[in-house]
Amino acid sequence: MTRFILTVPLVAALLALGGCVTTNPPSNLTTASGEAISPLCFMAGESTGPGKIINPAQCDAGIVADDAAYYESRTADQDGFTGTIYRYEDDDPASPVRSFIEYKWLGKVASGQHAVLVRESGGGSGFFSSLFLLSPAGNGAFKLDDIVAAGDRCMGGIAKASVNRAKNLIYAVNLTPQAILDLVTPQTGETVSPAVLPDCAACCYATARFNDDELLSVRLNDDRAMMAETQTADGQKTVAGCFDQLSRLYEENGLASMDQPALEDFVTQFRKVCLSRNQP
Repeated sequence: MTRFILTVPLVAALLALGGCVTTNPPSNLTTASGEAISPLCFMAGESTGPGKIINPAQCDAGIVADDAAYYESRTADQDGFTGTIYRYEDDDPASPVRSFIEYKWLGKVASGQHAVLVRESGGGSGFFSSLFLLSPAGNGAFKLDDIVAAGDRCMGGIAKASVNRAKNLIYAVNLTPQAILDLVTPQTGETVSPAVLPDCAACCYATARFNDDELLSVRLNDDRAMMAETQTADGQKTVAGCFDQLSRLYEENGLASMDQPALEDFVTQFRKVCLSRNQP
């Protein structure tokens, strides 16, 4: 099977445009020979699920779909990611290369596990990010111990992540309006229909910040989409419009950033004020 390999000039052009290829190999996450492990090791189809063994010696072109050609680059990028860009053989060679996977080693957490942020796209509109915890598995391999968080853009995508001096994993994830409720739902035992509030990859409304497993705060985005004018056929505000109005009321009262108790109060008020209307 003929494979199309990205040329050096094309890679150089991508770098000039600030593409997804990146920097110096992250320390402490290397092959037995001391090289940065291939980003292909973190392809979603190969690394999904805790317990998966990642063997850097086997992370090659076979991990990418059979009809894809790839080119790997570890050229410098100020964000510290190591990335691979690739195209499929039926893609137009003159079109921009949109498929990529890249990772960044964040450091070791208190347990000694490696924290790794992974970002990838198959070339479509999706932009997926995941936060992994890995541990050595012997013979140069790594075990995927946990997927701390994962999502596509507004639907749980990782906004930022780092390991602090105390070796805590500090990270933030994007939230849709529905996801804000879901942070509280497991504690109340109540459920809300997915159709009640917007819940899509382009519906960013807030950001949740965590310290390891502890929710630190939920902050309403300054540029969140306004839903207050969403109305039913008879001119009444929808549940989504009511949610938006309530969130802006909290913001006006200095609660744009809510800790766990404030968030629980917000969701309780939403259920009393908005859901009681029984509107779509």
